[in-house]
Amino acid sequence: MDTSIECDHQRFGGFLKVSLEELLIALNDDRHLLHNPEGLFSQSASAASAEPQSLYPQGFSAQRFIKVVEAQAVWDDV
Repeated sequence: MDTSIECDHQRFGGFLKVSLEELLIALNDDRHLLHNPEGLFSQSASAASAEPQSLYPQGFSAQRFIKVVEAQAVWDDV
């Protein structure tokens, strides 16, 4: 974990470097906050009413958290 997003998801000495911001977003399941806030920039009203997609649809687990971080799922569709 590092406080910088530079070189994110690169390996150093075999260890994956991930930013603190990404870990906090993943732990809080706040990926939806990175998207278009309340549909302000969308062309359709349906985009604003869509339910946020959870990173943990079957509930939080340490194994799923690791998969989310390793797959960069926080940044999908951003």
